[in-house]
Amino acid sequence: MSQYRPLGLVGQGQYGQVYLAYSPLQRGLVALKALHPQRFPTRNFLRELRFLLGFNHPQVVRCHTLDYWQGRRCLVMDYGEGGTLRGLLEQERHLPLLLALELTAEVLAGLQYIHGQGIIHCDIKPENILLRLTRQAWRAQISDLGVARIEAEVESAGHTGSPAYMAPERFYGKYSPTSDLYAVGILLFEMMTGERPFRGTPVELMSAHLSQSPEISPGLPFLVQTLLRKALSKLPQKRYQTAAEMSRAVKLAHDVLLAEGKQFYPLFPKSATWFQAWQSRTTYPLDHPLTELIAVEEAAYGICDHQIFQFSVDGSPRSSMAIQAPAKKLYASQVNYYYRDAVGHLYLGEQSASALIPLGHPEHHENYVLGIEAQGKWLVQAPADLSQPLEIMHWPRGTVYTCALLNPELSRLQHLISVNARYGLAVVGVSKGQQTQLHLFNRRGQALLMTGLPFRIRQVTQSRRDPWQFLALTPDQPQALILLRLKPWQVQRLTLSFSPRWITATPWGYAVADQERVVGLSETGELLGGIAVKDELTGIALGGDRGLWLASWDGEKGKLEWVEFSAMGLDLIF
Repeated sequence: MSQYRPLGLVGQGQYGQVYLAYSPLQRGLVALKALHPQRFPTRNFLRELRFLLGFNHPQVVRCHTLDYWQGRRCLVMDYGEGGTLRGLLEQERHLPLLLALELTAEVLAGLQYIHGQGIIHCDIKPENILLRLTRQAWRAQISDLGVARIEAEVESAGHTGSPAYMAPERFYGKYSPTSDLYAVGILLFEMMTGERPFRGTPVELMSAHLSQSPEISPGLPFLVQTLLRKALSKLPQKRYQTAAEMSRAVKLAHDVLLAEGKQFYPLFPKSATWFQAWQSRTTYPLDHPLTELIAVEEAAYGICDHQIFQFSVDGSPRSSMAIQAPAKKLYASQVNYYYRDAVGHLYLGEQSASALIPLGHPEHHENYVLGIEAQGKWLVQAPADLSQPLEIMHWPRGTVYTCALLNPELSRLQHLISVNARYGLAVVGVSKGQQTQLHLFNRRGQALLMTGLPFRIRQVTQSRRDPWQFLALTPDQPQALILLRLKPWQVQRLTLSFSPRWITATPWGYAVADQERVVGLSETGELLGGIAVKDELTGIALGGDRGLWLASWDGEKGKLEWVEFSAMGLDLIF
């Protein structure tokens, strides 16, 4: 029986499927590459296994072992939580120059190692470049050596590979390390321009690779133009002869651009449309700033001078909620709101005659973290220092379960999130290395699995469409958003042109804001529209399916406004 627990399909091709799996022994995630015996015969399987088991380089995907699952042979390999380079290119179209050069240098480092083993990869393309997360960027890893060739075999090798990335000699069955370097040149061209130098059918691609010169944009830096022309030379002897030689040229171009102060291009370019002119449907003046703002359906609830007020989209007068003690914190489920008072009691909305529960020890309640299930059927709480296990309480039965997280070397609990009616997520900061761990548990207190991120995250916001997807901020990169998908596990880093402070989930994706603007993003991180605000924002909240609540304060007075999505240029998505 396999020791790995498959979690879901993450990709498939002509030779088999790749599954995300959890390893209880390693307490981490791996990829199971399950191969079709008919399409990937034993000879090819043993070839790839022989290559991979002997490799040990950070820029080459590592194969841990061979396993059998459901009667199929599986390679247990590193899992690239950042997806593939193809996925990154589809997301951002073209990459910032510095990032493109950095990823190219890492691919070349992997090729230098592979070539040093006497092996030619023969299928370098974006789909075969996996991305691993680092604290500030990505790390590229070369994968899929299923059609790789040993140099001594090249004279008798067949015609294999992807025509869009094949060097001219490859179409005649000739192979050399420079053939892989030609493919890297195609990669770099595509990363910088968003397109490959040649397109068309396999026959048209062959003709182009053999006879057409690539059109290299004169707008690219001179060293980059020179680099591409040499890498894409038709004759192998005119190209870079080794990966190390090409890597030196890539690093030179990178260092010169860095010295010239070239900036990391934002995901959303300056040409993106901003909708400056807009008008709110409903406005409430404020005598005090709102210290908390949440919404349940279209109604907004805010704490103002320790009192809770309700605001309506129709503009009816705001109403003050009758509460037992000054309110400190607001929470929202899909059907109700909750508040915590100054002595640590949690109350359900207007039913404040008696507290639902006390939050932790009376003297330490402010250090407790709380998460509430979407329908309000259970909640989970724990002290931020994790000195006690998670406590999961079910309503109305009053059943209580406890959950001890998998890794004892923890630092501080940051968030508790109800994923759905059955599962919860604990976001924990690790004491060493400024990293983050994500712990999945069920409502009966069973710790299921754990994975990590090499950076800190904060303000984790759950998608309204997909409960397994979240958008978060990271203090390590103030202008970045982190898009997390738990099923299957995948992480994207989206770079903005400003430093966001608030996120709220919407029917179409997310609204992200700083003090001066609000932008709408799709579920995949695509910019949909935005508005600029005159007064300094202090918070945002979803206002039903048609708009947003925006709270602002200028130092002396403030207001709470309800803005329709159509005012943000988002009417086309409905």
